[in-house]
Amino acid sequence: MVRGSFPKLTAAQIVEVLKEDFAVIVPPKLKASILALQPEDLSACPAEVLRVTFDALLVGALDLTEEQLNVPAEFLGQRAAHESTTPSMLMSRQVKWTYVYLLRAAEHIRSVCPPVAISSVVSPYEDTKRTRMLVSALINYIRYKYIVLTQPKISSIEQMRADEEDMLIETQEKVERSRRALLDVEATRERLKPALTKVKHDRKVLDEELRTLGQTKEALTTSIEEHER
Repeated sequence: MVRGSFPKLTAAQIVEVLKEDFAVIVPPKLKASILALQPEDLSACPAEVLRVTFDALLVGALDLTEEQLNVPAEFLGQRAAHESTTPSMLMSRQVKWTYVYLLRAAEHIRSVCPPVAISSVVSPYEDTKRTRMLVSALINYIRYKYIVLTQPKISSIEQMRADEEDMLIETQEKVERSRRALLDVEATRERLKPALTKVKHDRKVLDEELRTLGQTKEALTTSIEEHER
C-alpha cells in the first residue's frame, strides 16, 4: 500500500499532544513521565519514525489483538476500509478506530514499554518492535490531529501570516522612505546653513544701515524745520 508523505512534525507538537490527550488516560507513573517530557526529549527521533504508516496501528498497537484491546465489534468490520485508506484521508470513524487502539494500548504502556522508550526509537529495552509500534500509534494520532484536522486552520493561519508579512514589508518600506526623506531634509539643512548664516549677517547689516538712515532722516527733518522757522 502506497503511503502519502507528510510535513515534518515538530517535537513541541508531539509533546503537546502527548500531554493534552494521553496524560489523562495512562497510569499515574507514566502520566508523570509524560507531563515531564520536553521537546528536546523527542528531538532525536529519526525522520523515518515520524513518517510511520497506518499499518503499524492496524496490526495492533503493542502487538495486542482486537480481543485484548477490547475493540468494540462495530469497528472490527471496518478494517478493510482502513487498510485501503492513507492517513491523510482519515475520516471520523477511522479516527475512532485509531483512538480506540491508542486508549487500549495506553493501558499497557507501563509494563510493555517504559516511559523512556517513548522518546527513543532505539529502545534500551529488548522489545524494540513494540516500542516502534507504540511510537507509530502515538505519532499517527498526532499527525491526524495536526495535519488533517487543522489543515483548513493552518491554511488560514498561513494566509494571515502572509498578509501580516506583506503589511510588515509595506510598513518597513514606508519607514525607509520616511527615513530617507528625513536624511534629505537634514542634508539640505546642512547645505543651507552657510547661506542662512550669510542672510542673518546681511539682515543684521541692513538693520544697522536702516537704523543709521533713520537717525539721519530725523536729523535732516529737524534741520529743515529749524531752517524754515
